Amino acid sequence: MVKRFATEVPAAFHNCDVHVLGDSEGDFLTCSDVFMAHAGDVFFDECFERGLGAIRPDRRVQVVILHMGDCVTQHWVIDLLKDFRRRNPSAVVIVGSRDVANDDLTCEWVELCDVFMRVPKSPIDMIAAYRAASLH
Repeated sequence: MVKRFATEVPAAFHNCDVHVLGDSEGDFLTCSDVFMAHAGDVFFDECFERGLGAIRPDRRVQVVILHMGDCVTQHWVIDLLKDFRRRNPSAVVIVGSRDVANDDLTCEWVELCDVFMRVPKSPIDMIAAYRAASLH
């Protein structure tokens, strides 16, 4: 199964660093096979603020998957994401929240993230998010 996930993830993400942040409920952890199939290193931090602050631009692609819970519309979170995008413009940012009705795989949120998803997610949904993010 992991081998299949590795072949379905866009080549741009192979050997990247994956940062899964704020996932205290384990919604994205159910997709860990997808992360392990293609990532160089995988990092987990339940505190997305601390996790975002620890990410530095690198030669490898940095994929940041944030579980925002119910605070995604709060101004301090929006400012935090905008600041992160300014400091790490090449990082791929996927945001998930339980407070949205549907996935948004368009460029609508580009100032904050590459993909905005409703959680919980499945491995197949995660691959779709990677594909959409690779287009942005």
